[in-house]
Amino acid sequence: MTFCFFENPKLVGIYTGDGQFITIVQDQVSEQSLDGEQRWLDRFVEGRTMNDV
Repeated sequence: MTFCFFENPKLVGIYTGDGQFITIVQDQVSEQSLDGEQRWLDRFVEGRTMNDV
């Protein structure tokens, strides 16, 4: 049996400090780093911009 947290594919990111954050996509959890990862750095800036409005 597989438990799915979301009905539709979604991404949740939780910033934990020092350039590290946790991502949750459906039922997969992983730790990411902003250091040297331009893709994740871009996503962090986009998400932060959306939340600052």
